[in-house]
Amino acid sequence: MIIIGFGSALAQEEAVRVNINTASEEQLLTIPGVGAKIVDELMEYRPFTTKEQFEAELGKYLDAEALAALESHVTIGLANMNTSTEDELLTVPGVGPKVVDEILEYRPYTALAQFETELGKYFDEQNIADLEFYITLDAQ
Repeated sequence: MIIIGFGSALAQEEAVRVNINTASEEQLLTIPGVGAKIVDELMEYRPFTTKEQFEAELGKYLDAEALAALESHVTIGLANMNTSTEDELLTVPGVGPKVVDEILEYRPYTALAQFETELGKYFDEQNIADLEFYITLDAQ
């Protein structure tokens, strides 16, 4: 599944994030800087359930800068902001009941800029970037 991403680059253009748990090998190869070796590692260690797991496995092959660059292009898709239940949303690290209420109030999200604006009331830019790693939002 490919999703639209958000973050500081949003003002310039919306980026595409790839769900590394569901993407095909061909889709994984579209991620900037990813070659056959990293695709093999992504496929081998699926499903990724935490950022720490992702960093531990891929950190064996990538330095910190390359790992951070890769993280900015991927998600593990724990929850979909438009379709997940309250319980599913609560599985996202850093999301509590107040944030769940905010997410639900503004559904459906037609753009991630809307999502970022609403969550920006509760999170700083780094926290939002961390959330990006865990969520999906159906492209509209």
